[in-house]
Amino acid sequence: MRKVTLSSIKLMVFLSLLVSCIFPMYGATTKIFDQANLLSSSEKATLQTQMDELINTYEIDIGIVTTDSMNGKSSRTYANDFYDQNGLGIGQDYSGLLLLINMEDREVYISTCGEGIRYFTDARIDSILDAMTSSLANQNYSAACTTFLSKVESNLISGIPSNQYTEPEGFKFSWSSTLLYLVISVIISFIICLCVSKSYKRPTSISGQAYLNHGSVHFTRKEDTFLGRHISKRKKESSNNSSSGGRSSTHTSSSGRSHGGGGKSF
Repeated sequence: MRKVTLSSIKLMVFLSLLVSCIFPMYGATTKIFDQANLLSSSEKATLQTQMDELINTYEIDIGIVTTDSMNGKSSRTYANDFYDQNGLGIGQDYSGLLLLINMEDREVYISTCGEGIRYFTDARIDSILDAMTSSLANQNYSAACTTFLSKVESNLISGIPSNQYTEPEGFKFSWSSTLLYLVISVIISFIICLCVSKSYKRPTSISGQAYLNHGSVHFTRKEDTFLGRHISKRKKESSNNSSSGGRSSTHTSSSGRSHGGGGKSF
């Protein structure tokens, strides 16, 4: 009986070790990669709970990574590559966002992907970064991450801005170029119309008076009768969104995915 018990214990230990080796590769849910050791275990647990709630509610992935070694990469490149290479993103468009705290260059950067690009416009990203800067400067990294998640939640609740649009990197709108193209188009159109008009021989115009029989109609009485009045009213739609602030500028990462984002020093 004792031998059976010892064998059973050994088998259970072996299975436990096997499960612990296999399941972390497939079932791990941690989205906090504290490579710079800025957060305590309890702080990470609290943040992870908040992140899980947002991820499950809005079906958009959220990650936090800290590092003190950038390996020669910029904050943008590091954040994009980390997002793409570490299984972050939900759905076919890898929707989500990643917060990078770069201790080597003392920069904070937010990378977005998929629907995250639409939710988090350039203006919203700047607002989140501004709210975090004070805590980062004071080395209160847990508070900075909490602020990040709080602002993320408020933006997800607000939804995608009605004036949101995506602008690929390198695209620049220029009024001078647009005016030049418009003038050229008008000149070309005028020349074409002039050429077409000259190709036709216009007949001599005949006055409409020639077709009238002035003695065929006689009015004996003239009177104006009021039939009624109808007024149409339409509500004018108001909008709280300004014309600016809806842009989500994008760029392509080394993996070929489209990312948005922005960063600043602290």
